[in-house]
Amino acid sequence: MHNHHSKAFLDESADYSTTSPTVDAVQRSQAVEALVEIVYQQLRPRITLQSVRAHDPIEVRDIPTPWQLLGTGNYAAVFLPTLSMPTW
Repeated sequence: MHNHHSKAFLDESADYSTTSPTVDAVQRSQAVEALVEIVYQQLRPRITLQSVRAHDPIEVRDIPTPWQLLGTGNYAAVFLPTLSMPTW
């Protein structure tokens, strides 16, 4: 299935070619593991998520630095770390 929105997330100036699929996969895996650790250690303990009205998106309070709230839904909030992330 083609997602016509996926291009919006790609940096047009970045080089997405790979020289070694194995090394790239290991680097990506390590980067994902590091991000998950940051989420569990820095984001989850500090944010407050609350469903105030059953049919409205949740409310988010106490967003720690360096996180930015991208959006909310009825059951979730989406965050983006504003710290520098590896370029794959």
